[in-house]
Amino acid sequence: MTKDMLTAQEEKELLEKFFAETRTVLSGYFDDRKIAFSNSQLFAFVLISPITIAIASDGNLDFSETTMLVDIAAYFDRDILPKELDNLSQPEQALSDKDFRRIIYSELRYLCLSMSQYESSLIQSIQNLIHLDEQISRDVDPRFSIKRRVVEMMNSVIYNNLGADSVEERKVESVLTALGIY
Repeated sequence: MTKDMLTAQEEKELLEKFFAETRTVLSGYFDDRKIAFSNSQLFAFVLISPITIAIASDGNLDFSETTMLVDIAAYFDRDILPKELDNLSQPEQALSDKDFRRIIYSELRYLCLSMSQYESSLIQSIQNLIHLDEQISRDVDPRFSIKRRVVEMMNSVIYNNLGADSVEERKVESVLTALGIY
């Protein structure tokens, strides 16, 4: 084992810290919505949140963007949540995965329509996730990094939305700059 490798305990502590900090940062959203996510749900929610920021960047939720949200929500029906994260401390009142799958579309849509209220919290949460990934996955191929996924997700909204949109492009660039990616 090299000195750069984390022990299982160190990794667990980093994960616990990430979830605690992220729940605090997003507490306004969770309080407003009167919900609590399990760790696996929270991880997935933060991971896909760059899409909602990009969708909301032009102030409209058009048909193609609504279709993207439906596709994302359907993705959760594949039982893709990282269940090993639920072995860590988490809220007792967390949603069941069945309820999460039932509400995720409406939560993503609400987030897009209410982005001005939650954007800074989401950006901080994404930064926390990127930082966690950089600490835990140091030796993993950078093509699979959270940072790269964030860029790809945000750009996919622009290019799947009938071509480049200067409003969306500027917004995505400013968010990526805020995240320390650009």
